[in-house]
Amino acid sequence: MLESERQAYLHALGITQYVALDTIAGAPVLPELTAEQIWPAAPTPAISAEPAQPDIAPQPPESSPAVAEQAAPISEASPRPDIEDDGSIPQLDVSKLRQEQVQPKTAPAKPVIKAQRFALAVITVPERFRLFVELTLPDAPGLSAVEHRMVSDLLGVLGHHNALDQYGAKLYRWPMVDNPRIAADSQAAREGLLGFVASAPPVIKSVFLGTKAASVISDAATGQSFALNGSALDAVACCSLSEMQHDWTRKAEAWGIIHPFLNSID
Repeated sequence: MLESERQAYLHALGITQYVALDTIAGAPVLPELTAEQIWPAAPTPAISAEPAQPDIAPQPPESSPAVAEQAAPISEASPRPDIEDDGSIPQLDVSKLRQEQVQPKTAPAKPVIKAQRFALAVITVPERFRLFVELTLPDAPGLSAVEHRMVSDLLGVLGHHNALDQYGAKLYRWPMVDNPRIAADSQAAREGLLGFVASAPPVIKSVFLGTKAASVISDAATGQSFALNGSALDAVACCSLSEMQHDWTRKAEAWGIIHPFLNSID
């Protein structure tokens, strides 16, 4: 991203970055390692000049008949007189083992919090207002042909013809990267969107066409103004373009919110 935007994000997150341009006096200098110190050579196995002899298992010494006769009674298992051998096989009590089995204790599973995913096409009319247009799909690369026409018509009735072609639309997507190790919860989404707003040119009013992005900033109801940048009530949210396409009556509802809100600009 641009350096100005990166600094704005860091400022919004409260992160102060410091990089020394010159070497600090008295700072320790790390030694430079050679390739042999980083990747030490593996030891080479010693090669013997004598040919390897096959392993021959030692044979037990031959025993005399007298010794065999003496060892025979020891190798034979003699029955114990106190145990009756009826030839039956003892049965294993499986039910008793199941009762005695200790069940492992498992820790309660932590609830999985899914991050809010959305994509915005942001159109800024300098020193006037900014539109946050919620795209139908969070992975959309930008405004579709129908969405482009709807936004152009909305800007036209607001008195800014060709504003979309003149100022363009900037894409903002949350999460910014698809990495589960990076925080993407509601607090991170709020900080990311506020950082984006802080890096954009200042405007008087902001309108969200869609409530997904606005919900991470404020819990205000649809049509109720809330503070986006500072303490003034400078933002409002209404239905998305997708909802307008499915129900034409939502267009009149959105216009009833947008028009009086932007007309209040001094």
